[in-house]
Amino acid sequence: MVRPAGTDTGTAMGTDPRVPSLSQFSIVCRVAISVLALAIVAPIEAQDATNPPAQFALKFGVGHTDNVAFDSTEIAAPIVTVGTIFDVVRNSPRIAAYLVGDVDYRHYDTNAVIDADEIVGSVDGNVTFQLVPRLFEWMVQENFGQTRTNPLRTASVGNRERTAIFSTGPRLNVPIGSRNILKIGLSRAERRFEDSTQYNGEVDSTNVAWVHAVSAMAAVQVVVDDSEMDFRSNSPGYEFRTVSAGYIARLPSGSIELRGGRGEIVIASKSDPTTVGRLVWNRTLGARSSMSLWAARELTDTGETFRLDSQPAATVGSPETIFGDAVSTRERLADVFGANGRRLRDARPSRDPFKRSSVGVRFELVGLHSTLAFTGESARDRYESSDVLNNDTTSTGITFDREFGTRWRGDLGLTFVKEDYLAGNNDGDDIFSRLIFSRGIGRLSTLSFGLEKNQQRRQLDFDETVYTVSLRHSILQ
Repeated sequence: MVRPAGTDTGTAMGTDPRVPSLSQFSIVCRVAISVLALAIVAPIEAQDATNPPAQFALKFGVGHTDNVAFDSTEIAAPIVTVGTIFDVVRNSPRIAAYLVGDVDYRHYDTNAVIDADEIVGSVDGNVTFQLVPRLFEWMVQENFGQTRTNPLRTASVGNRERTAIFSTGPRLNVPIGSRNILKIGLSRAERRFEDSTQYNGEVDSTNVAWVHAVSAMAAVQVVVDDSEMDFRSNSPGYEFRTVSAGYIARLPSGSIELRGGRGEIVIASKSDPTTVGRLVWNRTLGARSSMSLWAARELTDTGETFRLDSQPAATVGSPETIFGDAVSTRERLADVFGANGRRLRDARPSRDPFKRSSVGVRFELVGLHSTLAFTGESARDRYESSDVLNNDTTSTGITFDREFGTRWRGDLGLTFVKEDYLAGNNDGDDIFSRLIFSRGIGRLSTLSFGLEKNQQRRQLDFDETVYTVSLRHSILQ
């Protein structure tokens, strides 16, 4: 298979991204080990909503695909997978931490395809140390996953590359009277792409916020943000500057965040000012259902969309900027599309910052034996220097699962993504569907039978059907 050609956005192919990189994974491993260590030593009086039981499981599977390259060659190949899934959250007076991930190593047994091995999935971890409780803290965060090497093509074996962002920095909280607090945060983020190394670089950010508590569950705030991106290559960097005012509150049946202000993107001393804003509203509709609505206009780039926790759709949950904890932050990473699904869709590698306008809705209905979830989103991206990646994207996702007795379970998922690019002939539709039946074996193991159908409707139409059988064994639950 020929790796997809780069676009005029600067995409370049490098070494094989399917071979694990020690430098790439060392940061992930350090964060994972530190968080797991904290999970063991952090004092916990009882398991509760803020300290749920830790989960860790191993996965082994075999399968078959009828189009491993997802192209016109239609090469079939057996698949062998080994993976892990974990979910750890710990909150204590001194430490707030979470580690959530779902990662698979996949081997495609064929000599006809280059890069026949790959690592697919996401790892997101965060540790916040309360060095001086409620006054001075230090944050360490790692986000790992994949992006599309060529953002104009569908994600596939030859069009996924590992990407990681490591962030760290201090935060100072200065009380002013009984109702006001001044929050000052500094951070440095290191961005690394396995193939597209021209996008590697560092981001230095400063955040200053004045927060006034209207009540125990509501506050108003004025926020000043400044972020400066420097590429390791000779490419010019850029700077984000924003000033906004907002209202944030927890309601009896949900929460609300409202923010508005002005922002600008500065490239080579040239400024492009615009209006920025965000509205996120969450509401519990009854004992078993909930709904969320959001709308936003923001200044962003590849790295911020990759991090997920800065996106409006990801802030659905609770307004943790003031009242938050590790649980709410980590819960935002799980939704209909999945963490890595969002990254492959939204984080288009580019040196160019852009303005994103987005709206969305999410609905969830939980029954005694079944769960139905729906998410619909629409985003409009306009890049600063080039129109190659300017796009209007609409995404719809639905999942349904049901238990059949005490042993059997069925899961159905459908995702539809429509990308309309303003330049060139790169418009297309991607449809991903899956059906999984699982049977419990004993108390800690599950045997699953899966069917996946992946479809691309672009300049050329490609289909792929994947059959899998997998065994999952829980070590912690």
